[in-house]
Amino acid sequence: MDGLIWLTSWLQQTIKGSPSSSSSSSSSSTGDVVQELHKLEGTLMRITAFLRDAEEREVRDESVKLWLRELKAISYQADDLLDEYRYELLRLQVEEIRNAAEARTSSGKGKSAARISGKRKSAGDHEVCISTTSLFPSKHLSLGLPDDMLDRIKKIRERFDDIAREREKLNLADLGPRRYCDHDDFKPLPTSSLVDESGVFGRDHDKKNLIESLFSDMDKKLSVIPIVGMGGLGKTTLAQLVYNDSRVRQHFDQTAWVCVSTDFDVTRLTKAIAQSLNKEQCFDSNELDILQRKLCDEIQDKKVLIVLDDVWSDDQTSWELLQKPFGSAKMMRIIVTTREESVARIMQQPGSYSYRPCILSEEQSWLLFKRRVFLDGGFIKETPYLVEIGKQIAQKCAGLPLALKAIGGVLLCEKDESKWRDILDSPIWDEIGTQILPVLKLSYDRMPSYLKPCFSLCSMFPKDYAIEEDMLIGLWVANGYIQGRGSKTMQDIGEDYVNELRQRSVIQNAFCSNGIIMHDMVHDVALSISEDECCAVVFDTAEVDKCPEISSKVRHLFVEIQESYSTGELMQILSSEEPIHLRTLVYIDQRAELECEDIFNKFGSLRALILIHSGSFNWDISSFVEYNFSCRLLKHLRYLKLSKNRVMSKKNWVMLPESIFHFYNLQILDVPDFCGDNFPDNIGNLINLRYLKLGQFARFPESMGNLINLQYFVSGGPDLYENHELLPQAITKLVNLRHLQCGKGDPLTLPLGIGNLINLRKLPGFNVGSDQKGHSGIRELKTLEKLRGDLEIYALENVTCVDDAKAANLACKPDLESLSLYWSYGRTSFCEELDLAVLESLRPHTNLNKLYIGEYNGCRLPSWLGDPSFCKLTSISLRHYHQIHDFRMLSQLTSLTSLELYGPYSCSLEDTVHDFQLIASSPSLESLTIGGMLCWQSWDVVMEKDFPRLAGIEICSCHNLRRLPSFQSLVWLKLSNCDNLSVLTVHFDSASPSRLRELDIQACPRLEMIEGLGFLTSLETFKTRQCGLLQGHVFRMLSKLPSLTSLKVDCDPPVRMEDMEHDFQLIASPSLKSLTIYTMLCSWNVVMENDFPSLTSISINSCRNLWRLPSFQSQSLVSLELWGCDNLRVLTVHRDAATPSRLSKLNITSCPHLSMIEGLRFLTSLETLLIIQCPLLQIPTHDCLPIMPQYVGICDGGNGTQGKHWCSTHGHNYNQFYMK
Repeated sequence: MDGLIWLTSWLQQTIKGSPSSSSSSSSSSTGDVVQELHKLEGTLMRITAFLRDAEEREVRDESVKLWLRELKAISYQADDLLDEYRYELLRLQVEEIRNAAEARTSSGKGKSAARISGKRKSAGDHEVCISTTSLFPSKHLSLGLPDDMLDRIKKIRERFDDIAREREKLNLADLGPRRYCDHDDFKPLPTSSLVDESGVFGRDHDKKNLIESLFSDMDKKLSVIPIVGMGGLGKTTLAQLVYNDSRVRQHFDQTAWVCVSTDFDVTRLTKAIAQSLNKEQCFDSNELDILQRKLCDEIQDKKVLIVLDDVWSDDQTSWELLQKPFGSAKMMRIIVTTREESVARIMQQPGSYSYRPCILSEEQSWLLFKRRVFLDGGFIKETPYLVEIGKQIAQKCAGLPLALKAIGGVLLCEKDESKWRDILDSPIWDEIGTQILPVLKLSYDRMPSYLKPCFSLCSMFPKDYAIEEDMLIGLWVANGYIQGRGSKTMQDIGEDYVNELRQRSVIQNAFCSNGIIMHDMVHDVALSISEDECCAVVFDTAEVDKCPEISSKVRHLFVEIQESYSTGELMQILSSEEPIHLRTLVYIDQRAELECEDIFNKFGSLRALILIHSGSFNWDISSFVEYNFSCRLLKHLRYLKLSKNRVMSKKNWVMLPESIFHFYNLQILDVPDFCGDNFPDNIGNLINLRYLKLGQFARFPESMGNLINLQYFVSGGPDLYENHELLPQAITKLVNLRHLQCGKGDPLTLPLGIGNLINLRKLPGFNVGSDQKGHSGIRELKTLEKLRGDLEIYALENVTCVDDAKAANLACKPDLESLSLYWSYGRTSFCEELDLAVLESLRPHTNLNKLYIGEYNGCRLPSWLGDPSFCKLTSISLRHYHQIHDFRMLSQLTSLTSLELYGPYSCSLEDTVHDFQLIASSPSLESLTIGGMLCWQSWDVVMEKDFPRLAGIEICSCHNLRRLPSFQSLVWLKLSNCDNLSVLTVHFDSASPSRLRELDIQACPRLEMIEGLGFLTSLETFKTRQCGLLQGHVFRMLSKLPSLTSLKVDCDPPVRMEDMEHDFQLIASPSLKSLTIYTMLCSWNVVMENDFPSLTSISINSCRNLWRLPSFQSQSLVSLELWGCDNLRVLTVHRDAATPSRLSKLNITSCPHLSMIEGLRFLTSLETLLIIQCPLLQIPTHDCLPIMPQYVGICDGGNGTQGKHWCSTHGHNYNQFYMK
């Protein structure tokens, strides 16, 4: 119903335009059209006034319901017709622009007109005025409309008049507009995808009982604990609390969370479980046998917890098939959440029981409701009269958390007592005893009208589908649900709407992925409200024989097709006897090639089209789009997204389809996977464009100056240091531009006149240019007062006048959070006084959070940096400051948490060390980086006393440093290029537990001892490189580090190789999972299963003398990489079939003497095989792989003989798998 209120209001706003006198035209038919549009506007105003009364009576009066249904149908037709009229206006404006450009070119004025000065143009400088908001043509525009346009508008207007007269028979009254809280005043709270336990009430007892159930019957190998209860009771929240509990995490070796929903497809669920258990591995097979064998290997002899959330199916056969691999686990615990007792009975083990969470008590309900509405008690003191009403409302929610949060979201910003009483006295509470949908519908009823269509559109996606936020906002824009207002863009307003829906608890962040989802009961409400206008169809392997029908009422359709389906099946469900007037189509296809020849052209009313190819092979989308898209039929299109799965298909699409540039109504063009040299000149046709996102293009045409409505422009861009002419001069005409980004964060050398873009908010990088070369100088930043976020300014040596730096006026940019100021590296000519004066003049606003200064040659820091008014400044980085010795002013910054001083190549003042020691003593400092202190020899401090909050220190390139304090209190420590350091103390008191989790030591050639290494019981990651005297000591201590999971050892050049080899053989670490070895082995004699039972990844690189390795047979090893092992001749990857192999990745590169790989026939889990530059390697036929890996690359340095032989042996074409 509210969608109809929105639609009729939208039509009124669309028709509003200039007075008739300003709409005169040489065409009499155009004048008649304008008159008909004004008549239609008046009729719509009369109808809209009575829609609220119709809404009140719709439920109980069938005649009113039919009247509303007919009104909606004709409103959609009117919207299509008005949109077609707008399309014709835009088409004619594009022709006018093109004709004007040709006239300028023919008169020889094209080149001079393309150049503009640093001053802004006046309105009279533009020869063509582009208007995309009014439906009425400018005086000068000669409008030639289709012949039947006038008749069609007249018929629709007459039908609206009939509907208006029928309204009188229904006795509908004008109740006036419903009042809601103004969404401009709605201030959404920050959100997080993590479970906020402080917002959960009354579940401590339930959580405790469930955890005890998990830990009971430890001798039982498999146990299933169903959590059963009605929707909205908090079953998922309870499961999340248990799943994230620290005790649970420590007890189980692996955990997985899988949302099941209504589709209990065993293949899909097996893949989802395996992927959740091991996120680093890709499980792409659709063969159940392969997936279950891999799952067996993954959980072999481990303690595993799996949560199956929202299960509906009680098919015992499917459940028994799903749990077949679970027997390989040492202990398996499964938590199931479901509404159905029959599901619990099927899944639970004999003698076990279901867990039923209780509803919340009145006190707990009130606590949850109070937190939701009063923002942790903030309103209670101000409005105590609402407390009593609130307690009564909370009591009526029957202890259901979802109902409490939903109603709380309704009243979140409502201070009017009468509105609270309306909720309290609503008759809908009578139904809550049997179901929760009515109370959730009440949450919808109290939404502002602008939010309702946005909410209902979410139901076009399948349940539990993670919706990309930007895509959802784009769909809202395309359907006209969002209108720009004042300085806010439609993207800004869309983000506000998303946050408001979050705060109303009708959408939430996805638990295990990016995106947003709806609770399935909220989805039911949204779907019922959409009245068959939203539909989702997923063709997967579970529904081969099902071919659902799609109602002719559908306006918004989601289709996902997996590999086993043909286009004919999709065409079958779309072949309705009545035409389907789709306005939104989201089409996801996993097949290698798209075959749909005439799907898109069936839907001439499309406003939004999203085409995502998620198949594993590359295909030419350009020819596909050219064949299927018609500018004549898709003239209403406002949002077009063409994308692909970048993981599965890394090749970019080269050519944008020509037909796209005739979609004159297009507002959003999102094609990030297209790239090329020169972007097509026809982009200037899309004068209605607001959002443009592209891949990499070398140059853009001057016709981009036509896109004066463009607000968001992002291009992947090439290396902008090599191509400074990427953006055309015409970019300076885009006065509505808010976001400009070309390249991956690289600085832009912008054309002269960029200061015209006064609405610009996002400009990641800015190269100071030269006026003489036609580039923007630093003065151009003066007018860009709305810049926000991060700003990086490069090439400051080009600022030769201090007044230019002052003119940049950075102090008047309060929304900047991070500022980077860089001079060019390696300057040989500079002026200290000028550098200092420029830096003094670039004082930022005191709201700044982060400051970076690089390659600065001034003699001191700017005076403003020690100003206490910079109370929000938390991070400072000073790199390559050649002349600064006095840092005392930084000690006045009490909010500083991170400090990086990477400084002078030569420092003669010992006071420097005292200065940064004084700064580091700040009670707020958490991270300290010191580098390049060439004269620094010792540091005598007591960490716990002098650095109370310091969590980590990095010291690099301090070549004369000989003595350091004990780092007992740190969490992480990094040392590099400290040539004279011989002893490092990381811990000295065994009675005090160590906090150190990461230790990284590189290029310290004289370091022989790490004192206290054996006390590092929390150490997880240890890296050492080019510390030859240290390795033997480290190897002997590894077994004493119980938490160590990652070890990286690199010794180049090797020192005392014989001793090191002996010590290396002693390595044994039961906790180690990842091991990387560089340049140090000759041989390695270990028993992998015994010495490294948990190891999952091994990488051995550049061990030129290595000639012998152990068998890599292991139940845990997943990845094995060998690179540059010149003398290795034989590699044993597995010995026998008794122990199943989990190895999924095998990469052997540049091993010129390797002639044999033993045990290939046992690699049943291999998914990736790379053999590169191993010319002597022979693959015997008796040791072939049991299955073909999904990714194969074989290259022997130009000679393809061995690769061809191997692929021929396995029945595959060599060229298909050749990899450079």
